[in-house]
Amino acid sequence: MVMVMKRDIIKIKEEKCTGCGDCIPGCPEGAIQVIDGKVGS
Repeated sequence: MVMVMKRDIIKIKEEKCTGCGDCIPGCPEGAIQVIDGKVGS
């Protein structure tokens, strides 16, 4: 039996980022954070 794990990849449009942080909970890897008011990964 072969198991394949598929995950969603979140893509941030940096020019539209307001630094609200709403995207952070959507990242299961915990790789998104707000730095200097903008989202960084």
